[in-house]
Amino acid sequence: MKNPPRTIALAAVAIALLAGAGYGLYRLGLQQGQHGNEHAAAPLPATPAAATSDPSTWTASQGEEATRRHIRDGIRAGSVDPVTGRKVLYYQDPMSPARASRRPASRPS
Repeated sequence: MKNPPRTIALAAVAIALLAGAGYGLYRLGLQQGQHGNEHAAAPLPATPAAATSDPSTWTASQGEEATRRHIRDGIRAGSVDPVTGRKVLYYQDPMSPARASRRPASRPS
């Protein structure tokens, strides 16, 4: 090796440039993440009465509670839910939303 200090200096400059570029991209991602929520979903209704009357607005825990109630009371698709007064159309598998069943907590074949 002819000039090891020069090689070490060039390597240090290259590492500093790569670190600076990486940090700049990191900060750009953070900045865009903070301002990229224009297409976020609408918030759920604030009133519990509105949330319980329309199952499409329920949180996961409300849906789970309803499913447990349906299992306990023997409610199936086609029955009327006594809490909401609406007809139960089907039950979706949360792990495979494309799958539907007539009974709660069952996996269709």
